[in-house]
Amino acid sequence: MRTFTLCLTWAVLLINTGFAVALDEIKGGVFQQISEIELSTKGEQEFRKFRSSRNGYGAMYVSPDGVRGGWRDNMFSLQSAELLAKTICEVNAKVECVLLGRIVPRNQPGEVAIPQRAQSDFRKAIRETRSQRFAAFAIHGLGGWGWANNFNTVEEARESAILNCQASAARERAKLGRERRAAFDRAKLFDCKVIHSVQKR
Repeated sequence: MRTFTLCLTWAVLLINTGFAVALDEIKGGVFQQISEIELSTKGEQEFRKFRSSRNGYGAMYVSPDGVRGGWRDNMFSLQSAELLAKTICEVNAKVECVLLGRIVPRNQPGEVAIPQRAQSDFRKAIRETRSQRFAAFAIHGLGGWGWANNFNTVEEARESAILNCQASAARERAKLGRERRAAFDRAKLFDCKVIHSVQKR
């Protein structure tokens, strides 16, 4: 997680996820400038890192004076990237932050897609699911995930994926200081949701 201060598609049957019929893997990224704000020296350094990352969905927010901010890349959705980066920035700056830039996937997948760092687990969940069994994949707002496979029902797979995701969120929560943990709680960044459920053909 970066902060600064001054100082694929699978041939499977989708089961009621509310997302697109196929969950794509993210391939590359494109930077988009949203705001023009004069940044501090440290802010310029962080902006260059963010702009060159080009992984998954990403967002960078800064304080209106350009002194403090936060960014995150390699996320599952633009919504989650923006919420996390904005929350980090506002913990640092103690003011409402401004969206400076975004990274969006080059291959234009759906609103939710699998970033490179999660593709191995996503593929494994599908590959190791036996015929007619179910698998599920869940994420939380810090960009972590949990998956489950080889269940007899989609409900069991989804429940197990949520539990595994919650374990990931709890590990991340335990690493944070009190102020950031409270801010992330308010933003519901530790909450998990299923983004994909499948029955292997």
